[in-house]
Amino acid sequence: MEIQELGALGELVGGVAVIATLVYLAIQTRHSANEARRPSVNSDEGAFRFPMQLCRMTETPENVDALREGLRDFDSLSPELAGKFNSLLLGLFVAIVTVLDLYQNNLIPRDEFEASERNFLRFLHTPGGRQWWQQSKTLFPSRGVEYVEDALNKSELEPITKIWGFLATSP
Repeated sequence: MEIQELGALGELVGGVAVIATLVYLAIQTRHSANEARRPSVNSDEGAFRFPMQLCRMTETPENVDALREGLRDFDSLSPELAGKFNSLLLGLFVAIVTVLDLYQNNLIPRDEFEASERNFLRFLHTPGGRQWWQQSKTLFPSRGVEYVEDALNKSELEPITKIWGFLATSP
C-alpha cells in the first residue's frame, strides 16, 4: 500500500471516529438532560404534585368543611368558604395541568397521569365542583380548560363524595 492510500484510509477512519463521537455525545447529552429533569418529576413540583395537593386539601378541619360544603353547593357558600374552596380546587387544577405536561413529555407513565386525572375529574362530578368549574374556567389558560372540558365530557366517574365518604356527610 502506498502512502497516499494509507493517508486516504486514515482520513476515512478519522471521519468514522468523528461521527461515532458525535453520536455518543448526543446520546450522553440526552441522557444527562433526562437525568437533570428527573428530580423535578419526583418533587412537589412534579408528578407528586397532584397526590400531595390531595393530601393538603384534607389536612385541616377548615379545609374539609370548605370542601364538604363547596362540593355540595358552591353557589351557596359564604365568601370566606367560597374563597377557601376556590383555593383548594385551583391548587388541584394547577397540579393536574402540571401532571398533564409531564405525561405529554414522557416524564411520567400513563397510569400515574390517568390516576391523577380521574381524581381531579371526580371533584368536578359533584354539583358544587361543576358550579365552581363553570364560574372559574374563564380565568384559566385555554389549553388547560380545553383539556378539562374534553376529559369531563368523556368521563363517567363517581363523584369524589362517593369515594371519600367523609366529604359527603356533615360532622
